[in-house]
Amino acid sequence: MEITPKDLETESPPATERLTIERAWRAASDEAELALGWWNDASATRRADAYAVYVAAADREAAALEHLGQASAP
Repeated sequence: MEITPKDLETESPPATERLTIERAWRAASDEAELALGWWNDASATRRADAYAVYVAAADREAAALEHLGQASAP
């Protein structure tokens, strides 16, 4: 679904905030998935670096998911 500036004008601020947080979570989720693949494919010499990147990406995804849950709460 494509969001246009006109759509944002008609949405209430909480809906706009939730949409922004959802986009952040989706981006963090994509990054974590890519990082997991890199860790899985990493050579022995790069495995520790790849793991650190994956853990950081997974932490960002978890934080975004927590914020998404808070934005969805009544």
